[in-house]
Amino acid sequence: MVRKMSRKFSDRFRFSSVREKLTISRERKTSQSLKVRSTNLTKQKHNSSLPDISAIESTTKLPVYEHGDVQVHILGENTSSVFSEFVQYFGSSTKLWERHHITLGVDEIMSESGTGIFSSSIQYHSIDKVGSMDIEKGPRNCVKMIANGRSLLLQPSDTMCFHQETSPYQRDCLLNTLKWKMEICKSLKTLNSTTQPSEMLSELESLVSLTMGSALLVEDTHRILLDIASKLLTQKADVINEASREDIIMALAPLVENNQPSTEICSFFTKHCRQSPRSTLVVNMFTPIVQQILKHTVDFGKSTWLRTFIMEYIQALNSQNNGLDTVRAFIQTIHGPLSQCPHPRILNSLIAVCLSAVYQYFSCGDYETEKRKHLKKKSVHRKPPLAEKSFAITEKNLLNNQKPPIGDTKNMKNSLQESINNKQANQTPDVKPLNTDHPFRGDVNLKEFHDEKKPLNSEQIEEHTEISEEDFASVKLFTEVLIEISKMYDWRPGLAGLLQPLPFPEEAMKRRDFVRLLYPVIERFAEDDRESVVTCLLYSREGKDGWLQVFSPGGKLCDDDGQLFSKMVEGLMKPGIKAGKMKKFLSRLASTELQVIIMLALRESPVMIQVLRDMLQFGKLANELEQLQVVSTLRCTPLGNKAYEDLRTLLSVFSQNDGPDEFMLAPNSTDEDLRTLLSTGSWGNLKKLDLGYTDVSSNIVDLLVLLPNLKHLNLRSTNMNDVGLKHLCDSAINLQSLDLCETYVTDEAIACLEVMTNLERLNLNSTGVSHQTYLHLRKTLPNLMYCDVTYTEAYLGHI
Repeated sequence: MVRKMSRKFSDRFRFSSVREKLTISRERKTSQSLKVRSTNLTKQKHNSSLPDISAIESTTKLPVYEHGDVQVHILGENTSSVFSEFVQYFGSSTKLWERHHITLGVDEIMSESGTGIFSSSIQYHSIDKVGSMDIEKGPRNCVKMIANGRSLLLQPSDTMCFHQETSPYQRDCLLNTLKWKMEICKSLKTLNSTTQPSEMLSELESLVSLTMGSALLVEDTHRILLDIASKLLTQKADVINEASREDIIMALAPLVENNQPSTEICSFFTKHCRQSPRSTLVVNMFTPIVQQILKHTVDFGKSTWLRTFIMEYIQALNSQNNGLDTVRAFIQTIHGPLSQCPHPRILNSLIAVCLSAVYQYFSCGDYETEKRKHLKKKSVHRKPPLAEKSFAITEKNLLNNQKPPIGDTKNMKNSLQESINNKQANQTPDVKPLNTDHPFRGDVNLKEFHDEKKPLNSEQIEEHTEISEEDFASVKLFTEVLIEISKMYDWRPGLAGLLQPLPFPEEAMKRRDFVRLLYPVIERFAEDDRESVVTCLLYSREGKDGWLQVFSPGGKLCDDDGQLFSKMVEGLMKPGIKAGKMKKFLSRLASTELQVIIMLALRESPVMIQVLRDMLQFGKLANELEQLQVVSTLRCTPLGNKAYEDLRTLLSVFSQNDGPDEFMLAPNSTDEDLRTLLSTGSWGNLKKLDLGYTDVSSNIVDLLVLLPNLKHLNLRSTNMNDVGLKHLCDSAINLQSLDLCETYVTDEAIACLEVMTNLERLNLNSTGVSHQTYLHLRKTLPNLMYCDVTYTEAYLGHI
């Protein structure tokens, strides 16, 4: 039998030698042609700027081979030429191959079937050698693996079709993954057995260098290595000393620069920041890691370990030589040099860190945890609801010289101040304690602070909240971060929106020194010219207090005699800030802060005098007694008396009904011309005013809103802008026709026209109206019959 087999193989060798000669000659011709082509390509490469294809292919990264279909064949231990020829002959037979779906685990190779060659898993440490192998006239692009004394041939395949040739890409993925995991297992064996920090550091550095230089994708290998490092730091915590901690951080830094660190690694970094805050690694190594976390962490609210690490990192920055300057430099760095920060997640993440720190140091638990545990409860109104019918201002009430009910105007200041103090002294709290079930929404009712005029002293405040000086210094640090954020123009709207519901713990809001830390932030909100920022000073919803109530002079937390309160009211009273809602805002002020406003007006505050004047003008006082108090207050000071007399004069002019019902101003007339005209005569009967082709601007809107019967207004080709149009929408005027053709109004102000429900004709020709706003006005204005949007974006959208 052996002789027959040897004769059969010798005959086959004879025929194969002829075939080999033909194959060799064919290969020589092919190699010569390839040499010629390569020579031509080399010449062309010097004359062109095309990249080297071979260089590109050599730098291509491969994904980690986690699982897939393979065909496995046992080669055995015989490596003679006769056996090689045997493999050549039988290599194409499917009967000698087994099909498996293998999974490359952490420390072993497994098969789903668990039969045949993979009846038991193959451990990586039992693999002696791995390499690529091609069988001539048989399967190509295979991986040869010697494990447990056996030579295995693995051919990866997607379709499990034996006759379909496997691509080199699949083979390279499997081959490089096997090599990398074999090295990982060897290093892990050494790391698990070592008890010396130097040995562990050396092995960890070799692992990182191996991963960085691997042909596999960084996204796949780094995550696996980070998991290994996390388990290692937990298991070897007793081996790592303070001297080796910095070396381990330097070794792990390349892995976490582009990947989110695990819980264990964050704890390791946090421990270093806490124990060695002045270490140079905090600035050099941790800064890129923190930037990566702030920029790319999606679910930052649930990652408490990340927030804790960043909190300790910021405090470690504050421990550097420059202190707060280092923290400010870090905030400016993550914002970037441009006016707009390119990473929108940074702002929310930073604010979450600051709020979490405040909650932690006031022993109220974690900020995000408390927010998720919130249960909604019925809100408690700080003041009684507004009267259904306000006391309307009339000519009779203003023009007659009635004596104020509190005394003569000569002693008005003393009388009013005395009555305010007596009223506040006799008031008793009639609301529930502070509601902190939802710290994020800021359900902090501050009525008990505002009911008494006399503020608490420091001892009374401290008995509510006991916090050490060290902890309060940390709280001050994170409020400095909020202050630095408020300096960024593009970050300010987002910060204002997140701070609008007063998202601080109850114990913090009871402390005047804590609220005082937020003074610069709220001051910047008040001085901002954007409606989205300024309106965040008000309550987030009805029945809840806002920053305006927190810094009210009638409360315990105000220690600046109402300066910030006046700035906030001034910002909210700017023309166009609360377009269409100014009357509602005045009504709320009249019902909740009237006595405070009267007190500040007695101190000659121009803002509060203007507020009282507007309350009289729009009839937002609840009864006649309050109206007489406001009139008496205005007549007490020179500035207030002038405002009151101007209002009387205008009302007397605009209340007379014997004037014309139509008027057209001459072309090229100015604001002063219109003011001079409307300050004399009788204009109470004026219904149609034509200001077209004049030079009037938005400064004359304060006069137009006093015309009681005005129904038709033409502002064609004037200098009217967004501020003027928003101010017009704030007033009580409700026009039937409005011409804004060729003015400077934009889409933002045009959207405010929705409050003019009586509009029948509207001309927006050559303005900045958009198609979306045009459709919105069509829906919200029920009487609108004609709207001209020619030469606008809305016209193009309509087409």
